[in-house]
Amino acid sequence: MATWIKSLFNLIYFATILGMLFPTIMTLLPGDASKPNQVGYVSKCSFAPWSTLSLVAITLLLIGIVYVIQRSIVK
Repeated sequence: MATWIKSLFNLIYFATILGMLFPTIMTLLPGDASKPNQVGYVSKCSFAPWSTLSLVAITLLLIGIVYVIQRSIVK
């Protein structure tokens, strides 16, 4: 595989992880939600930690999709 394609996929992996890291962390930060979350404190998202886990799952799914696309280009 050409090195520029490898670099492109590495950039896509990095952008996906970095792009999903910020909203994932934001769901756990203390904030002004309408009610306490499942952990017991008031955070930016009242659905924490479930929203955090779902964002992690979406990130893993996106990385898996990029990996499958990368493997299909290699063939």
